Amino acid sequence: MLGPYSAYPILKGWDYRLYTGSRTVKRGETVEIVRVSETGLLLAFVLTTTDAYGAVILEAQGAELRNETQEYAPEDFFVGGAVSPDPVGYLIRYFRPNPASTAGLYILEIAPGFWGLPLPFVPSVVVKLRLQGQSTQSQAEIFVQARAINVANKASYIQSIRRLLDPKADLTVDPEFMTVGPVQFKEAKK
Repeated sequence: MLGPYSAYPILKGWDYRLYTGSRTVKRGETVEIVRVSETGLLLAFVLTTTDAYGAVILEAQGAELRNETQEYAPEDFFVGGAVSPDPVGYLIRYFRPNPASTAGLYILEIAPGFWGLPLPFVPSVVVKLRLQGQSTQSQAEIFVQARAINVANKASYIQSIRRLLDPKADLTVDPEFMTVGPVQFKEAKK
């Protein structure tokens, strides 16, 4: 039986995307680095920072355009004990040489897609970096890299899924599938 990812090699209309951004961020400052205007599935991202309170903020919308905001910082994962591989995410590296300072090297990985639980998104996704106020530093370097599967051609993507599920399926794509946001589908009259 085909699982969600094992079907992708034979589906059409999708492509990989890699989003990256880095900044020197001052304590208390939030900086937007990427705005994504595509539809897809977030597979994973890696946050690398020189401060335990260097954070990435993801603002995403679901199919009904309800906003979801998630903020991830290495210190939160350390305090929670997330230091071994886990679908939610974990600290790959937590190097804090001076306990009185938040300076160091921190690498945080969030990889739900590789565990079979990708985070779907529709336009727009906003990625921001923040150095949280608990930092002992005035600024820190923050780098984020995200890997996603994006639906590049919606009609082709929908048609290939239908063809996979039923070789004799109707390949007409309802225009409502091509829009972003809430839609009320109506039953076709035969």
